Amino acid sequence: MFCYLEHDQKTFEYLKTYFEKKDIDLGKVDIKIQEQEIKDHLKRNGKCESDNREICDWIDNNAKNFRQYLNTIKIIFLVCKISGFELKDVTWEVFCRLEDKVNNLKDNVLEKIFE
Repeated sequence: MFCYLEHDQKTFEYLKTYFEKKDIDLGKVDIKIQEQEIKDHLKRNGKCESDNREICDWIDNNAKNFRQYLNTIKIIFLVCKISGFELKDVTWEVFCRLEDKVNNLKDNVLEKIFE
């Protein structure tokens, strides 16, 4: 359901996206993020956006892990929101601390929630 996160700018940007789109269903935000990720993949690999085989391959090979990645980012978003943080409060340093705390709780807490 969840994964370990690394300190990287892309993950930080995705967290900011959840703040910016807070009035939109987060499932829809996930879909938009995944669509962009697929488009970026196609572009990096010199494929056109209508290459259904390549899109299906990406989904087969990456969708589950990518969903876990987004779920874990949403846990950080949840922690931020219940802590009263707004986007302006979430600096790189705050993000990294929260990410470390979530990573430390992954096996003992997060993975046990849905058992």
